Amino acid sequence: MAKVLFIDSTAGMFGGGQISLLEFLIHMDRAKYEPLVIVGEKGRLKHEIEKLGIECQVIPMPSFRKLNPFLFLAGFCRIFNYARKRKVRLIHCNTSRAVLYAGPVAKILGISLIWHVRIPYSDNLLDRFLVPFCSRIIAVSQVVKSRFDRFKKAKVEVVYNGVDTKTFLPGSVKEEVRNKLHIRGEDIVIGTIGRLSPEKGFEYLLLAIRDVLNVYPSVKVLIAGNGNEKYRLYLQEKINELKLSSNIILTGFYEDVPQILNCMNIYSLPSLSEGFNRSLLEAMACGLPVIATSVGGNKEVVQDGANGLLVPSGNPMRLASAITELLKDREKARRMGLAGRELVEEKFSIEKNVIRTQTIYEEMILKK
Repeated sequence: MAKVLFIDSTAGMFGGGQISLLEFLIHMDRAKYEPLVIVGEKGRLKHEIEKLGIECQVIPMPSFRKLNPFLFLAGFCRIFNYARKRKVRLIHCNTSRAVLYAGPVAKILGISLIWHVRIPYSDNLLDRFLVPFCSRIIAVSQVVKSRFDRFKKAKVEVVYNGVDTKTFLPGSVKEEVRNKLHIRGEDIVIGTIGRLSPEKGFEYLLLAIRDVLNVYPSVKVLIAGNGNEKYRLYLQEKINELKLSSNIILTGFYEDVPQILNCMNIYSLPSLSEGFNRSLLEAMACGLPVIATSVGGNKEVVQDGANGLLVPSGNPMRLASAITELLKDREKARRMGLAGRELVEEKFSIEKNVIRTQTIYEEMILKK
């Protein structure tokens, strides 16, 4: 059984990248691979990993801005000793900072390193430094893959995020969930899930809803997620300014994602930038019609007019028009939801993600 060391340097964050890592650990073939994990600090990710019975070590990996030679050396030595003592055959880095620390470790130990890349934008200088350490780069979308086009020697493969279609599926909404979220029986719910961060563009959804309410006054909007406190306060100010406090619900972090998705009638993703949005797939798996901005990996998932609608980013008028279109034509919305579910089952299931990733593992381990 080959030991694979997963490294995630994020400090206290539990976003799409960490959820995707956790889903992979749940579904990977534990008869063929023994997972070991290093995280940057204690937190929810470590807790969830240990619940799976997987060994999880905390090794601080300070950010690039705080980095000094002594801190780097301490982190490098601890990762090196851990990997050497446990006879690790492959390192899978979930963040760029993890590659900075583990890249030299892999070179010295003569083992392969995979860098899992989830964002399309980059620091050119940093990429130039990190790419030579990587035996393979996994990009979550074609647009993320294009980030490395200028590196001729980079071996990049696209492996789309995978969703557990047995967990995320259309279902009935529990009355207590609706009551908790203050949703009445006649309310039409537009929802979105994501880290509260400026690139998510949630303020454009607020502006769009202001116009939609002129035609559909019973619309409610759920924005589920936590994150940047400054941005959350900005959204709250915007809600007050637009007089939308009775129509917008900021739920904060919501544990049961399938339940909150099944409270929604339409899923909206107003992002200004995306690598490959996990929540979009989860919404489609739940049979929701989706409206997404035509940025990043969204265009690789949403087939405009077939399983959802694409709108320009930063354009609340077009977003409002798309929402109104689906509210007017409920049959079209229903067909789009069914088509979205079918696409996720065919192309974006967690099983397909695991098979493709483990094929790369086999190639990398055989090479060494």
